[in-house]
This record gives sequence, structure tokens and C-alpha cells, in this order.
Amino acid sequence: MVYRMPPGFSTGLAGLDWAALNIPSEADYVAAYCRRTGREGIAHLDFYIAFNLFRLAAIIHGIKGRMLRGTASSPKAAAAVDQLESVVDLALAQTRR
Repeated sequence: MVYRMPPGFSTGLAGLDWAALNIPSEADYVAAYCRRTGREGIAHLDFYIAFNLFRLAAIIHGIKGRMLRGTASSPKAAAAVDQLESVVDLALAQTRR
């Protein structure tokens, strides 16, 4: 997911110059993973990315609920909640790939 998420959110890499940062492309990373695990490829990768982005949005929504109730324990809760709409937008865009 980090390849598809913007740098402002956690460890997002979208839009960065991966070569300049010595980070392999997403395709190269997936290929290396497949080599190491003896797979030919990952069928429906875009589906899995979309699923996990929606899953992340659901987790952030839960954090938002805890914030509203005053029970969020992480000092980073507000920063995560601020990203909720962006994560949902990314997930929706991913479903269109």
C-alpha cells in the first residue's frame, strides 16, 4: 500500500523519486517478493490493495470514534483521523484500476 499512498500519510511513497531514494519500484518489489516465495505473480493485486485501503479506512474510523468518546490513547490519533477522507478516496480510486 505504501507505493500507492502519498508521503504525508505514514510511510507513503506515491509521487516520490524512488530511484533517487534507492527504493525499488512497486513492480520490482512485487517481483522480488514473488521470487522469494516461489510465486509466479500475485493475481488480483489491485483488489488486495483496495481491500486493505478500505480496511485501513475502517481502522481510522474506529480511531475517530474513540477520539470523539475521549478514549483514544495514541497521541497520533488526530493525525490519523485527519487522513480518513484521503484514505477513502485512495481506496475508491484503487477500485477503478
